[in-house]
Amino acid sequence: MKRIILVALVSTIVAARADLVMQQKVENPMLNIVLTIKIKGDKIRVDSTSGQMELTSMIKNEKTGDTTVLMHKTKEMLKRKQETANTHVPDIAMPSKPLDMGESEKVGGYDTQIYTWTSSNTFGTITEKLWVAKDFPDYKKIKAELPVLEQVNDFGNTKPEVSKLPGMVVKSIRTAKAPQFEQTTTITLISAKEEHIDGSIFEVPVDYTDWKPQCRQSTRPRLRRQTINA
Repeated sequence: MKRIILVALVSTIVAARADLVMQQKVENPMLNIVLTIKIKGDKIRVDSTSGQMELTSMIKNEKTGDTTVLMHKTKEMLKRKQETANTHVPDIAMPSKPLDMGESEKVGGYDTQIYTWTSSNTFGTITEKLWVAKDFPDYKKIKAELPVLEQVNDFGNTKPEVSKLPGMVVKSIRTAKAPQFEQTTTITLISAKEEHIDGSIFEVPVDYTDWKPQCRQSTRPRLRRQTINA
């Protein structure tokens, strides 16, 4: 009997994963937005906003791999199944493990250690510098949810398992280089905390319709039908 009670207790503890809410500021020459990331079990929602304007929301079921993108301005949605959402990127190298640079810096009030990693393929190279805070509040609890977030951000295995780092990434600078392209993106953590999430936010609003590509109108002149009087 004691063994049954113990097994039931352990199962309850494992199942009782806390909900996680994160906010990040994303900046590059073409973008300046705030991402609000909500994780509840195997479901995740990422809302992007610019100022007071809601731009898009991405809802993903990690168990099925299905993804829905909501475009709030037009109230449209784009659904992707797992096979199309996880498109394979050819000729891509696995990223290097994050390397401790032996440097420290104060970021957002936290003492951080600096790590870096790189990944290359036939299209170009990605390098990323990470500021990791070992003393981030409740990081041990937050860490359990981070692998789900990594799956969402996984594009052809170009990102290492950041959840294996010894602390919370509070800032990152990623540089993507290609023969005729270079862009640097800075991501700054605004907040990350356990907070109850209503499961209804992972449902698609009933007034959103399927997105359809806009068909270009023909520029050819229309032929007018002429009436010939006898």
